[in-house]
Order: sequence, then C-alpha cells, then structure tokens
Amino acid sequence: MVWTNANGAYCIIVLAKPVPSRGNIETDFAVTWRSRVEHNPRATLPNPLYDIRGTMGYPGKYSGSEIENRTKYVFLYVLETGKSFIPVVVIAPNRQVLDVQQETLRAVIGSIRVAPQVAVPIKATVSVADLIGNWKYGDASVVSYVNSSTGNYVGSSTTFSGEFYTIASDGRYTYNFQGMTGGHVVREKSAGVVEFSGEFVVFHEMPSNKLLRYHFIAYEQGLTSATMLTLLPESYPVNSANIAVYAARFARDAVKK
Repeated sequence: MVWTNANGAYCIIVLAKPVPSRGNIETDFAVTWRSRVEHNPRATLPNPLYDIRGTMGYPGKYSGSEIENRTKYVFLYVLETGKSFIPVVVIAPNRQVLDVQQETLRAVIGSIRVAPQVAVPIKATVSVADLIGNWKYGDASVVSYVNSSTGNYVGSSTTFSGEFYTIASDGRYTYNFQGMTGGHVVREKSAGVVEFSGEFVVFHEMPSNKLLRYHFIAYEQGLTSATMLTLLPESYPVNSANIAVYAARFARDAVKK
C-alpha cells in the first residue's frame, strides 16, 4: 500500500506473511528488524517497544527509528496471532509524515487478518444499515490532590461520562447520557433521526431540530465481530492529532447468535 502527495511525501505499508513465533515478542521484533529493516549490525534497535493500542485487530508491539543515514523513518509492527506473528513495515521520509498518517495506519493495522478469518475492507462511508444497534462511548478520570506544603494526600475528584445510542433500521435513534463531575450526576435523554450530509453523520434531534454533526472517520469490525465507529465533532478539522484527542469511538457488541 502506497500513499503520496504533490510535495513528494510518501508512506509505504509492506505486509509480510505470518512467521512462526520464537515465543517472545521482543525477540520476534529484534530478529525481524535486523532481517527486514536495518541490516547494519552496528545500528541499535529501536527502544522502547510500545503496545499496539486502539485498534480492532491483533495485539502486538511496535517501534521505529531513522535508517539509511536518516533518509527514511521506519515503523515495524509485530502482530501476535497465536503461534505466529505478522510483520508490518511502514516507511516514510520522516517521522512527521508518519504522524500525519497515524489514523490511516491505525485502521490498516487493525484490519489485517489471518485465514480462516477474513479482512473486512475499510469503509469510506456508512449508511443506516451499518449503524443499526446499540452503541456506547465512555470516558473517565480520577485526579488526586496533595498538600503542596506537606505532600500529604488531601482528596480526589472523579469525572466520568457515558453516551448511548440505539439506532433502528429506519434511522430513528434514542440517546442517553450519564455523567458525573464534582460529585454532581447529570442525566440527559433525547431522540431523533440519523441523517447523512457529505462527510458528516448528523444526529437530528426531534422536536427541537438540534443538529449534532460529526465527521465520519472510521467504521471497523473487530476479531470478535464487535464494531467500532469513530466520529469527530464538526468543530475540529480532520487530522490525526484532533482525532487522537477529540474523536469519539463508539463500540457496538457482536450480535449474539
């Protein structure tokens, strides 16, 4: 897979066949880096290794560094599939290009499958049929406070929120919000119709006619057939940095058979 732009930037994703694991992912990474990426035996291995997070695919590790006299930047992903692993090499002229393409890389890495599982193509758009079901998104944080003079613990505050959409086959939805901050619990309910306008998924609340517009970012199916829908509020320009911080990733559980 190759991406280029008019300014000469590029990003190349190279997917290899599954390789038998040595039983240790750090060893798998090191051997693969030496054999497929950096052939200079005096070059150090990338450090540290990071867990692959936020995808709907296989777990694993990744890391990267500059190679070939700093003319390229390479990420190596090692996806654990059981007794084997899948090496994925991502090449760009510099780290900045990879950062810009981070959301695309996340989606591609998460879509990789080993037979008999089948990879589902990455969707560029969605319809009501794709959204039928129960969707949930939540966030939480706990902040602890200490006395600046004594260093003693003096308390904490907890903040959490959860959003829940149930979408029917005709596009009608119900919405529930639950949250707490500063000890105060907030609950909200609404209903309306899901609409589509270009790149936007629109929640048209009735009867208030309030519109919540989101950039459609991704629709991904997981290893267990659960689904993740990524939406970015209209007020934020679409880029990897904004998606990482402000996007809502709604989850729908797999349908029980």
